[in-house]
Amino acid sequence: MGQEVAILIASLFGAVGLGCFQKIKTTMGARAGTGFSLLGGGLILLALGAASAWRGAVSLFDGYVVACTRWLALVSAAAFALWNHLSTLMPAHQLATYRFLIPIFGVFESLLLLAGKRLTPAMTGGGVIVCGALLLVQRR
Repeated sequence: MGQEVAILIASLFGAVGLGCFQKIKTTMGARAGTGFSLLGGGLILLALGAASAWRGAVSLFDGYVVACTRWLALVSAAAFALWNHLSTLMPAHQLATYRFLIPIFGVFESLLLLAGKRLTPAMTGGGVIVCGALLLVQRR
C-alpha cells in the first residue's frame, strides 16, 4: 500500500473519530474523551503487537527508540487533547481541514529525528500547497 493511500485512510478514520466525538462531547470533556480514545487505541495496538514481543522483537528497542517513542506518545496525547478541546469550540467541518497539517508536522519531525532524511523540493512544494489550501479554505 502506498503512502498516499495510508494518508487517505488515516484522514478517513480521523473524520470518523471527529464525528464520533461530536456525538459524545455533551457527555464528557475533551480530556476524558482523549483518555478513553488513547486507552482504547493503545489496548488494540498492544494486542496486535503482542506476538512480536513473544518472538523477541522487543530486544530491538534501544534507548534511542524508547526515547523517540515516549516523545511521540507525549506529542500525540497533547495533540489529541488539543484537537478534542478545539472540537468543542469550532464546527467540525471547519476543524476537519486542519487534519491536513498532520503529514506536514510528521515530515518535519522525521527530518529532526531520523538520520539521513533530507528536505526535498517535492516535500517543500507539497507543504506550500497544503498550507495555501488551508488559508484559502479559512478565508471563505
